[in-house]
Amino acid sequence: MRLGSRCVAIACGFAALTGCSSSTNAASPPTSTTPRSTTTAAAGRSRRGTYVQPAVTISDLETLPGGKKASFRADSGTVWHGDLEGRTEFVMHGVVDPATFASTGTNDEVFTGSVAGLGSGKLHFAERFTNAADGTVSIDARIVGAEGALEGLRGTMHFSGRGNPQTGAGTGTYTAQFSR
Repeated sequence: MRLGSRCVAIACGFAALTGCSSSTNAASPPTSTTPRSTTTAAAGRSRRGTYVQPAVTISDLETLPGGKKASFRADSGTVWHGDLEGRTEFVMHGVVDPATFASTGTNDEVFTGSVAGLGSGKLHFAERFTNAADGTVSIDARIVGAEGALEGLRGTMHFSGRGNPQTGAGTGTYTAQFSR
């Protein structure tokens, strides 16, 4: 896609607003026939860790009516460490204010890896994010699907971090509450 200089500036400036995560398969949550763990005590405890967000790829950047905001799509993935160890892939859809680079929107994210005390598999998340003009990131996520040893897991996560305005790269922390 060829973007005008104004759109390129929006895309470059927008990149700082990321530091989050989401998946590429929103249509159908992951499923599995792998037996799941019956460890409910491990599922009920709080999980914590960090994430690293590389640069994102911006596409579908479009100025909205009135010209004060633009919609976008961003694709990337993150690496998580701590009680959740693994990688994610995501698709982000949002609206950015080109004047401040603040944005809001949704992420569809799939985590592949292990959860301490529960085993390995995939978790599919639906997320809402807010990125402030100063690059501060806040994401609330809810599990919408799981597979492998994580099948049947329910719960939420919260991500807090900061993003780089030039690349979209960022880092932060997460907390999670899971149950079966």
